Amino acid sequence: MLTAQRIEHSAESNERLETSDAKSSALRPPRSEAPQKEHAPARELTKHKRENSPERIFRLPQWKRRVAFALLPIALIAGAYWYVTGGQIMSTDDAYVEADKVGVSTDVSGIVQDVDVIENQHVKAGQILYRLDARQFQIAVENTKANLAQTALMIESLKRDYRRMLSDIDTQQAQVELDQLTYDRQADLVQRNVTPKANYDQARFALQADKSKVASLKQQAEVQLARLGGDPDIPTTEHPQYL
Repeated sequence: MLTAQRIEHSAESNERLETSDAKSSALRPPRSEAPQKEHAPARELTKHKRENSPERIFRLPQWKRRVAFALLPIALIAGAYWYVTGGQIMSTDDAYVEADKVGVSTDVSGIVQDVDVIENQHVKAGQILYRLDARQFQIAVENTKANLAQTALMIESLKRDYRRMLSDIDTQQAQVELDQLTYDRQADLVQRNVTPKANYDQARFALQADKSKVASLKQQAEVQLARLGGDPDIPTTEHPQYL
């Protein structure tokens, strides 16, 4: 009896195992259908991306891009012409600009020492705005005085040189007169064959040389007189170089 019970128990266990295998096989999907259901959404997603990609939507044909690049310089030139002639730039030959601020400058350059006004202060005509440092102007005045003193000395020197030249002309003129007497004497003696002709030639050459010196001294005196303004007694303060 124990053996019969074991056989029945084994038969019941086998039936339970078959029943559980049948249920599990019924719940498990077929192997051939699973890959198709898994790959179908991936293919649809790839197709959707290709259709909505930027390259597919915004890519222009090559001839359109060439036309756009060719028209770009024309558009720039047209825009520049419109900017110039469209009222952005104005030109005039006679115009006045009203401004609340004006520039103030002096006739001479210098360093500002004191400022007698403040910003946004109302001023009147003739009012002192600022003062310049007087030291550099004082230095300029002293330099001018020194230059005037040097000019005065130069003018006095020109006057003395002119008087000396006149004296030299008188001395040389006296020598010419003496040479003339010597020449006349030698000319008379050579005609009477009393003196050699060499003495006559020497007297003649000396007379010509002294006359040339007188002419040269007179030219120098004329140049010196021109430096004095044509007046040898001109006051120093009235000389053109002193003014």
